[in-house]
Amino acid sequence: MVKFIGGFRMNELKAKEKLKGLVSPEILEDVDRLRIMRMLSLKERCACEIIKSFPKALIHLNMLEKEGIVKKREEGYLTYYSLAKEEIANLLANL
Repeated sequence: MVKFIGGFRMNELKAKEKLKGLVSPEILEDVDRLRIMRMLSLKERCACEIIKSFPKALIHLNMLEKEGIVKKREEGYLTYYSLAKEEIANLLANL
């Protein structure tokens, strides 16, 4: 378990390093924002699914949307989020 945690942190450090020129430093400050972006790099997700994993997800998603990193679409009562920039999605999916 310790190895997993250490390995996961290493990936977060790599993600921060690779994303430095693509997103603002403010976005990189919070690990949950990085994790949400990683989650979205794999596929589009419903907001309800993201909120289950990250209690403050709506705050982070709003910030990511204002920065142009994520986009949302509404379908009935559900809101779906995905990464708006394919370059970011490719970087994070390969970590």
